[in-house]
Amino acid sequence: LVELSGCDLPALAARAAAGGAALVACGGDGTVAAALEATWLPGAGIPAPVGAIPLGTGNDLARVLGWGHRLPGLSALDGMLVRLQNARTSAHDRWVVEGPEGTLAWFNYLSIGVDARIARRFHRLRRHHPWLFRGGAVNKALYAAVAMAEVQSPLADAVEIVGTTLPPWARSLVFANIPSYAGGTVLGPDISPVDGHLDGFVLGPGAALGLAAGGIRRPCRLPASPVFDLTLQRPLVMQVDGEPSLAPAGRYRLRREGMVRVLVAR
Repeated sequence: LVELSGCDLPALAARAAAGGAALVACGGDGTVAAALEATWLPGAGIPAPVGAIPLGTGNDLARVLGWGHRLPGLSALDGMLVRLQNARTSAHDRWVVEGPEGTLAWFNYLSIGVDARIARRFHRLRRHHPWLFRGGAVNKALYAAVAMAEVQSPLADAVEIVGTTLPPWARSLVFANIPSYAGGTVLGPDISPVDGHLDGFVLGPGAALGLAAGGIRRPCRLPASPVFDLTLQRPLVMQVDGEPSLAPAGRYRLRREGMVRVLVAR
């Protein structure tokens, strides 16, 4: 058992692969993504598979892999470890976003717009007031409060996608590699993490965004593609596997680069 801070994850992943072992990430989507990226070692043989014990807020990849949306309690940990030992191994597409500041790998989804800004404000609140965050239900309530305070500006004049015209009502843009988004929302049940294609979705403002995130209204879907080329006309907040940051204006390309291995619950 090691903590991410101060840990040489690539070296740990290499030792796991050499010994035929797996890595188990205990945390949210960002923690799982860090473990998956550490296992991606081109030319180094078969990478170690990664499992997940869901301890974050959204836990979208853990949901997709069958590990649930949260750990019921410490009493359930022994049973979870047994299930992880009996899990099957599956491939999983690895995506990268190339932009003005370099290349970043991701595995779940990338989003631009109001939902990314909400995630950024939520992360800032958690960093400055950690005592407020006492569990999944409280965290989701705080997330909803942050969402209500967010200004929803249009994306059509800020983002250009090659081959696509965004509608004027667009407020969020999501590129998904897995079917679970924002803590369990299913934007498209047929999204596959092993088909080499991304599925794009456009979400609207206010109630429309809430209905789509709640699974009540279907979002506008873009044609699936192995590559998306974007231009940001101004700096925008971009969320990558649940980790938001301010992306500078410029050209971006989303493309598949390799595959990793994951543990899937039987």
